[in-house]
Amino acid sequence: MAKDNAFRFAVRNDIGQHSQQWRIWTRNNDCYIGSRATAQSYKASLHESGQCQVGLSSEIRDTLVENPEWKEKSRLYDQWRVNIDLTPGSSIKYFELVIPHSQLDNFRFGKAGNVSWITCPKGKAVSVGIFKANIQDDQTTESTQEQFLELCRLPLSNGYSILVLSRIVPETTEHKQFISNVVKDIFPLNKNSKTYINGPVDPKRPSIRVMIWHKNSEERYWIEASLRKTLFEL
Repeated sequence: MAKDNAFRFAVRNDIGQHSQQWRIWTRNNDCYIGSRATAQSYKASLHESGQCQVGLSSEIRDTLVENPEWKEKSRLYDQWRVNIDLTPGSSIKYFELVIPHSQLDNFRFGKAGNVSWITCPKGKAVSVGIFKANIQDDQTTESTQEQFLELCRLPLSNGYSILVLSRIVPETTEHKQFISNVVKDIFPLNKNSKTYINGPVDPKRPSIRVMIWHKNSEERYWIEASLRKTLFEL
């Protein structure tokens, strides 16, 4: 159990390429998730009331109000609710953070500190599930969350816990194509297209990471991708 009610992790492969450093932390009965580089401006918030959301911070949103592209737009990309009453031994999943092997890259993110490293084999993806659970300290999660390995559990003041579980899943062609389509839509290379990058994209800069929020009728996923690899290598 993390002493500061926080858990930090990153994904790497056997040749030293890696993901961003991610942080999951709790405050009373609320939980927050974000990358070290962007958590001050963009993160997920999971609240005691059952309200969940992901999007820009209110401070960042205030800097965009003069931009016509953001007029009357919400700073939140997604909002949903989960059950706040869990029977003993039960859990509920908020979302999964997915980091594919093909999207790992070489870049610096500062001191690693007490980061827990997860190794991702080639052709696979690491999927980190964020759960809320009503379980005892000595109760394992293996029987209820098949294929998941518990990385950490962070206590909430109401007796519940935030569980951080990981599993290795295949990285499919569909995964790669989905990431490619989203990245190319956000960062088009056509000079006449809208882009959120000032000036041309530098293919030699591996530090530009893309965080894709995706949901379907049943699940929510936060996918980390490499702009350089997606646009110029894959």
